[in-house]
Amino acid sequence: MKKILIILLFVNGSILAASNELREAKVRRYFLKESRTLLQELKNSTFFPELEKALNTLENGKLYFSWEDLYDNRQSLVDAIGVPGELTLDIKRIENYIRNDVNLSPLFLHELLRVSGVNDDSFHKTFELLSILPEVKGSELYCDLNIATTARKKILKSYSFSATTSEGFLNNNIIIINTSSSSAYTYKVLDQLLLENAKSKCLSKGYTDFEQIHDIGPRITSKECSPLKCEYKTQIKAKVRCVKEKVIKKKKSQVKSETCEKINTCIETINLIKDNSNIIEQNKKLGQQLKDLKC
Repeated sequence: MKKILIILLFVNGSILAASNELREAKVRRYFLKESRTLLQELKNSTFFPELEKALNTLENGKLYFSWEDLYDNRQSLVDAIGVPGELTLDIKRIENYIRNDVNLSPLFLHELLRVSGVNDDSFHKTFELLSILPEVKGSELYCDLNIATTARKKILKSYSFSATTSEGFLNNNIIIINTSSSSAYTYKVLDQLLLENAKSKCLSKGYTDFEQIHDIGPRITSKECSPLKCEYKTQIKAKVRCVKEKVIKKKKSQVKSETCEKINTCIETINLIKDNSNIIEQNKKLGQQLKDLKC
């Protein structure tokens, strides 16, 4: 029975992995196709060469997917994280947008700008570029309304620790310890131990990693000899700043404030695109949300 259960778990895991790979392949094709079409419509833009270079980079293997929520460096919940040279998409969110016929041109263009090295957090440059398109398709234009109800708080604490190396030599070979090569080797081993011990210290205290090793003291070498052998111990003392993250719930007032800010940003940027009935209707809905929230 136990063997059957193990086999079933293995088979189910394999099926799930295959299914996930298929979903990633579909979203990858969708992103690359839509982005390529988008760039063709923007080929007269001054940004076109860099955007095309960014898309080529993603086509060559620098497009990744996450099955977990994505947070940017401000701890905001996002649909994608683009940095110069690569892009990660939240696959479940992108799939949901596609199912709901959301026009993802703003998101894709925004991330292509990021991959090309252009910072456009406000989406203003993105929508200015989109405003020159002949037509905006889809029942709704993408707008970032992601709001996280929790935040991650970084917790830091410093602990003292040490690292020690030990080398033994026969008395007639003690001279070896004084050579520069042996000293360099000892210090290299000591530096490696310092990193390992710092990590171990933090883990033992319930932290996930260390952020910095500081207040490093001098390397102190001592010698202990017996009639046949001498042992040299080199020790270094330091402090390590351990780090872990704690998830905290945001205050309702903070969530409301962030929501109102994002809705206002959406209205402001979407208004850059004129003469589109879908956009007008979308802005009406956003305006109603502002009223309902009493922003």
